[in-house]
Amino acid sequence: MKNIITHFRLMAFFVLVAISNSSIGQPLKPVWISTGDYVAPTFMLETPERYIFGTLASTLKPDGNMGDPFVDWGSIIVSTDKNLMTQDSIFIQFIDDWYVMIYQTLLLDNGQILLTGRAFHTDSNDYRLGMIWLDESLNQLHHNLVGIENHHIDPSGAIVINQSGNLVTWGHVPQRDAADTETPSNQFFFIEMDQSGEIINSMVQNLDSNPYYLWPVGADKYHMWSWENSIVQLNADLSYDTTYPINLSSDFFIWRPQPFNAQSYFLLGDRLGGSPGINEVDIAVVHVDNEANVLNSFVFGFDGELASGASLSSIDPEVLFIGGTRSRVDYALIDSTDFNQIFIHKTNISGEILRTSFYSTNGSIWLGNLLATSDGGCLISGGYYDFMNYPFTNIMDAFFLKMDTNGIITSLHTNKTPLKPTAYTIHPNPVKDKYRIYCATGQKTKAMLYSLNGALVQRFEFVSDFEADVSNLKPGAYLLQLSRQDGYMESRKLIIMNR
Repeated sequence: MKNIITHFRLMAFFVLVAISNSSIGQPLKPVWISTGDYVAPTFMLETPERYIFGTLASTLKPDGNMGDPFVDWGSIIVSTDKNLMTQDSIFIQFIDDWYVMIYQTLLLDNGQILLTGRAFHTDSNDYRLGMIWLDESLNQLHHNLVGIENHHIDPSGAIVINQSGNLVTWGHVPQRDAADTETPSNQFFFIEMDQSGEIINSMVQNLDSNPYYLWPVGADKYHMWSWENSIVQLNADLSYDTTYPINLSSDFFIWRPQPFNAQSYFLLGDRLGGSPGINEVDIAVVHVDNEANVLNSFVFGFDGELASGASLSSIDPEVLFIGGTRSRVDYALIDSTDFNQIFIHKTNISGEILRTSFYSTNGSIWLGNLLATSDGGCLISGGYYDFMNYPFTNIMDAFFLKMDTNGIITSLHTNKTPLKPTAYTIHPNPVKDKYRIYCATGQKTKAMLYSLNGALVQRFEFVSDFEADVSNLKPGAYLLQLSRQDGYMESRKLIIMNR
């Protein structure tokens, strides 16, 4: 059963039909990100003027298998207006010469957007926390690679804002032997930074219960959830304090915390059950206060079906958006007639369902995440897996759509042209003195840099990557024209900053 659940969460999805309160709507197109390879949604963010969507994207090998970790992976970031009309998009694969996979985004106090993820260096076989600061137009402002001196770390890629407004990240500290082979350990690292990335505090300590996730609770402590259904409490300085056991039924498998308010938070997961011979999976929701007391728990499911991939989000203190994916219990026998739907429950704080909406298609769909929005509705992320490709490839597409407070899809992007990542990665951009340009195909490229009045100011050729020096050029906007030997052409805007 555990393998079925894991496979179920990894399936991609696409939304074509919207059903709200048993009424069938017209097929609609959300923001759709497709590369012809593997794309899966990772995060959503609302700013005062825009929505920011993130995905992980992998180039598939000729046999249809996933590409090598980091080397064949990158992140597609898309910025839209509040009507989901695309404004900007970028493809990120490197921070300096470190590969990076972006997992999370935060809106900072100064209005900047912070992207974070795991960064890996192929030469040193080391990991760091990768951090990139953007504006709303997705221009890169600056970046940072964070580690702990004299330690090999394996960052989670996640980051939270604590009670003081500082950034906190964490992860494992694996053990390495003389042959540079890593083995798991019960050591964890914690780093606190200000919002510019300056380190304030860091520490390494043992945590026996192997917890995951971290979030601030109360005025001066943190909670981490453990697979063993316990809560590890840390002090304000991130040092270990105590561990609380949580009295949950043995058929509950909690795997995702969701902050709610200053006094409490929710834990999401699965509950296994069903009659003899029929294995069902329902969504389990547990409401916990800052002292690790269970305030309430409720379960959502469908008779004789799997309901998994749960997500919860809330802005209104009286309203929750809780969602997941439903499928038949014989889901493992995949064919074009399998039944898959995304469902979204709008509930009150006690779990009473106020409204339910369903979204389905003939392919395989899976709910990625929910994000409650300032207008009382929510954003939904997901992906699409076409059964016609199964089992020969891992082709997946990602999508994002908007639901209003009444459960109706509104303001959809109607452009049917899939977004694709660019073939070239440029970093940093904006640039002061030097930038590096990468091309994953390994084909020769001619590059010509023009001023906005059309004057050619720089030209060069390269195969896989090249470092260009623009220290002698005046600050301002330039047009970089790239021509690959196979005929592919691409134009990019390059911003040179004041020095």
